[in-house]
Amino acid sequence: MGTSLKVSIDKETRRVEWLASAIAAACLEHSLVKVDLTEMPKGVGYAVQDRVREKLGRSVAGYRIVANSERARRQLGTTGPLVGLIFEDFECKLSRPTRRPSNIEGEFAVEVEFYGSEREYGWKIRGWRLALDLPASRQKNLWSSFSADQIVGDLGLLGNIRISERLAIPHSLHGAGTMTIESAGALHTVEVPLPTPEGTKALLDEIAALIRDRRLARATGRALVLLGAEH
Repeated sequence: MGTSLKVSIDKETRRVEWLASAIAAACLEHSLVKVDLTEMPKGVGYAVQDRVREKLGRSVAGYRIVANSERARRQLGTTGPLVGLIFEDFECKLSRPTRRPSNIEGEFAVEVEFYGSEREYGWKIRGWRLALDLPASRQKNLWSSFSADQIVGDLGLLGNIRISERLAIPHSLHGAGTMTIESAGALHTVEVPLPTPEGTKALLDEIAALIRDRRLARATGRALVLLGAEH
């Protein structure tokens, strides 16, 4: 029994390493991943994500929330949100080739200080911003066919982000916002949906728990957290 378990663990570790190497290489080469990530074992998404981060040698500046709505979670077969990483140079231009949706997502973002120890971990909001999120993937397949682990392993649909200056609003929000982006010589207005206090708390609690359990790399300094749409 013990030998069988060890062989199984060793096989999974090798698989995680192989998948992480493929994703990291694609990021460095600005290319699509050359292996089929549909073979990713269930439950290893965060392990792959962290190994990609280590291989890239990048500092974490924050977190992107994926599958924040009940509909998206049902589609992916997960009961909670998925968390991807935002690296320190998140406002750089998108490298090509990548696959990304044609639409741009408007989101609220919070600046968060995570604190605590292994036993207890907490957070405190230090500021609010508006953000334009251009999610992208380096996988060969379309993201509509991804599993929860593939999305997490792919760094939460790694892409480009534009953020506003810090907003002079209290932590209790009372309305949605808008941002504009220039594309093909024209200005486009993007609505930023209003997050609920309950939804924001649940998401930050989830991130804090993942950091506490060492499944998610801790951001250096204050973390920028893109809340994602709740509908």
